[in-house]
Amino acid sequence: MKAIINLKKGEKGAFLVESLVGLAIMGAIAGVFLSTLTTAAKATIIANEQTTAESLARSQLEYVQKCAWDDTNPLEYATDPNLLVNLPPGSGWSVPPAQATMVNGTDSNIQYVTVNVSHNGRQILSLSTYKSK
Repeated sequence: MKAIINLKKGEKGAFLVESLVGLAIMGAIAGVFLSTLTTAAKATIIANEQTTAESLARSQLEYVQKCAWDDTNPLEYATDPNLLVNLPPGSGWSVPPAQATMVNGTDSNIQYVTVNVSHNGRQILSLSTYKSK
């Protein structure tokens, strides 16, 4: 009985130290977990932004392919009027008119068309293709 009492006297404060070490370990694990969640959320936002930009750019390129041939200078194809209709108002997306240049060489019936897509004033994507007469 004296041995048990002596053992308990030597462990005063041990529970406090164990609790603090446990809390420190749990805090570190929680920090890593929250950091991972933040990174995943940012990656999801970037992926959604890229997907939307690519969809808008491809739609604009399809519209340009359907437009009548234009060889005025500077070459510019208007933005598809139906392009931004499905986006919420104030979403910050913009697709300026497509810019085109005549391809140098013997064939003057080919244009190089570029479409830029911006979100909140920052260019997200630029897609290019060729258009023939």
